[in-house]
Amino acid sequence: MNVLVASKAARIVAVHRVVTNKGARSEGLGPKAPRTLEGYHQLIEQLRTICRKPHLYKAKPLHRIDLVKPNAEPGTDSMPPKNGEDLNKKHKGLRPLSIPTIFDRCVQAIWTIGLEPWSEFTADERSYGFRRGRSPA
Repeated sequence: MNVLVASKAARIVAVHRVVTNKGARSEGLGPKAPRTLEGYHQLIEQLRTICRKPHLYKAKPLHRIDLVKPNAEPGTDSMPPKNGEDLNKKHKGLRPLSIPTIFDRCVQAIWTIGLEPWSEFTADERSYGFRRGRSPA
């Protein structure tokens, strides 16, 4: 697993997965997604330091937004809280959504690359649910 996570190819694949997926347009907090070759190289080098010393990694705070529910009942408070309102107050017509930063998503992707072969090797061969490339049907 350490060999996979430490390789430059795995870091490049992890960044590619995060930047090209459907959710890449939601930035979260922190720096925007890299748009230049230099930005990609910086992100890959940041991943290198985290992969070599994972105990130094601390996730950044999530960006929290409230989405209006499509089937909100009439008469419920379906608007997001204003600046003066209490943020902890429950709003029936809203659904909270937390978005991690691009860098945190890249860290998750690189550890997924390292852990998937191990989990496939140790998993039951007749188990099909919640595994990549398999279906319980």
